Amino acid sequence: MSRRSAIGPSLHWLLLGGLLGLALLLILSRPLPTNDYSIYVAMGRQMLATGTLLERDPFSFTQPGVEFQHASWAYALLCACSHEAFGYQGIRVLVAGAALVTLAGVWVLARRAGAGPRAAVLAVLYAWVLLLQNLGVRGQTLVYPLFLALVALTQRPLRPWLGAVVGLLLGWIWTQLHGSFPVALLYCGAVTVGAAVNTRSLRAAVPGAALGVGLLAGTLLGPYGPWIWSYIHSNGAIPRERGILEWYPPALISFEGARLSVALLAWAGVLTWRRGRMGFDNWLLLLGFGCMALSATRIIAWFGLATALPLAVMVTAPGRRHQPAPALPRPQRAVLAVLGLAWVALLAQGVPRQVELAADTPVALAERLAEEPTGGRVFAPMEAGGYLAWRFHSPSADPSLPLGVMEHPTFLDMRVWIWPDPIWEEFLAISAAEPGWQERLDAWEVRYLLLSHSFHGAGLLPAVGHSPRWEPLAEDSAGALYRRVD
Repeated sequence: MSRRSAIGPSLHWLLLGGLLGLALLLILSRPLPTNDYSIYVAMGRQMLATGTLLERDPFSFTQPGVEFQHASWAYALLCACSHEAFGYQGIRVLVAGAALVTLAGVWVLARRAGAGPRAAVLAVLYAWVLLLQNLGVRGQTLVYPLFLALVALTQRPLRPWLGAVVGLLLGWIWTQLHGSFPVALLYCGAVTVGAAVNTRSLRAAVPGAALGVGLLAGTLLGPYGPWIWSYIHSNGAIPRERGILEWYPPALISFEGARLSVALLAWAGVLTWRRGRMGFDNWLLLLGFGCMALSATRIIAWFGLATALPLAVMVTAPGRRHQPAPALPRPQRAVLAVLGLAWVALLAQGVPRQVELAADTPVALAERLAEEPTGGRVFAPMEAGGYLAWRFHSPSADPSLPLGVMEHPTFLDMRVWIWPDPIWEEFLAISAAEPGWQERLDAWEVRYLLLSHSFHGAGLLPAVGHSPRWEPLAEDSAGALYRRVD
C-alpha cells in the first residue's frame, strides 16, 4: 500500500469523527433556549396528568380555554417525559443523538449512493454547515433522522405494497412530532418523477409513488385527520405576517444567508465542472429545495439534507463511484482508536455538567414573581410566555379542573397561530407603549409586567419606569419585573 493510500482512509475517518464531535459539542455546550421547549413541556405535563390531548389553552388570559390544534402533541409528550426523568439534560441528549444519527446517516447514504470516502465526508460537512442554525432543542431536529430514513427507502426501493406500509408509518410518526412533513412528500415526489424521466419508464416510478401514497395517508391518520393540512397552511402564513424572522427569506449579509450563498456557489461550480452528468431527480431536488430555502430561512436546513448526497456523488469521479474504501492496516486502526478515545475525552471536558439556560430566560424574575402572595395576570414577551407557563402552571387530573391551574396567566406565548389579529395588534401596541397603553393594560386587568430589555427597551420599559402606576420588584440582565400599584 502506498503512502498516499495509507494516509487517505485514516484522514477520512479523522475528518468524519471531528465533524460529528464538533456537532455534539455545539449542541451539548450551548445555552438552552426555553421559548419553545418550555411551552411544550408544560403542554406535555398536562397531557400526562389527564391522559388526553390538550386542545384548549390553559396558559393565557387573552384566550382562556380557546380550542387549538395541538399538532405536535407527540413532541410535547417527549419533552415532558424527558424533562420529568432527566431535567434539561434529557432533551439535550435526545437532540444530540438525533443530530449524530443524521450526520452519520449522511455519510452512510452518500457512500451507498456511490460517493467516494472524501466526497462523503464533504457531504457531512456541507449538511453540518447548513444545519447549524437548527441543531438546537426543537422538534424539527428530532425528525431529521426520519428524513434520512426516507432517503434510504428511495435508494433501495421496497416492493410497492411494503413501501406503502412503511411510508404510512413514517408519515404518521413524522406528523405527530413536527409540522415539517410536507418536505417528505416533496422529496419523494422529486425522486419518483426523476426515476421515471431518468429511465424513460413509468415502472421505475411505481415504488416511489407507492411510498409517497403511504406518506400522504400517514399524515391523515392523526387525531386531526385532513385538517392537519389547514394547520400547516396557517402555521406557515401567520408567523410570516407577524414578523417571525425564520419565516422570511434569508438576507445575504446574515449568517444564514451567507451559508446558503456559499452552498449555491458550490453547486454552481460543481455543475460547471461536471456538466451534464446529474440526473433529473437531483435537478428537481436542487431546484425545489433551493427555491424553498430562498423563500424562508427555516428551509435552509432541509436544503442541506436534500442536496448533500447528490453533491457528494457529483464530486466523485464517475470511474470511482461505488468503489469500496481501502481497508485500514492494523497499526492505523490502533492509532485511530487512540485518537478517537482522546477526542471523546476532550469532548467530555468541554461539555458543561450543568445546563445553562439562554441569557434571555427570566429565571430570577420568575422566582421573584413566585414570591408574590397572590397570583395575577402577567404581560410578558412571547418568548418568556412559555417559560412562565412551565413555571406557574400546575397540571391536574381533576375533572373539575380539566386545564389545570395557571397561577400567573400570560398574555401570549410562542404559539402565534392561536391568537387572532386583534389580540396580536394589542400586544404590539402595548409593547411599543403607544398612546393608551396603560388603559389597555387596565382593560385586561394586568397585575404584573415582566419586560425584556431587548424587546421592550425602546418602548414599554422606559414608559413604565416613568409611570407612578407601577413599582419595580426586580431587574437583571434578562429584563425587569413590575407590579401594579393598587
